[in-house]
Amino acid sequence: MIRRGSVRASFGTAAKSRMTEAFRDKIRAVDKSTRSGVYEIRAQWDGEAGVWVAESDDVPGLVAEADSPKALLQKLRTLIPELLELNGVARSQSTNFRVLYQHEDSGVLTF
Repeated sequence: MIRRGSVRASFGTAAKSRMTEAFRDKIRAVDKSTRSGVYEIRAQWDGEAGVWVAESDDVPGLVAEADSPKALLQKLRTLIPELLELNGVARSQSTNFRVLYQHEDSGVLTF
């Protein structure tokens, strides 16, 4: 028989304080980006998976992947405003962001 119930976790005052401060740090980082007007996004090519992966310190929780830069850009246009709203960041009608695409490859050259 399986019992249903709630699980309750208790945190000490120090742990609560650290969690609250970490949340404030994330909001400060997002606020800094808001003041500059442009959110910085990093996109790197993952050769093993065959996709572009985007992340950002400016947009907490952002991780997106797509098979092309164009498809990734379409996802980011939707995800960034949604994540900013979920993180409690007040924003205007438009959200400006810049994506830095990085693709590194290595190989052996023969002469």
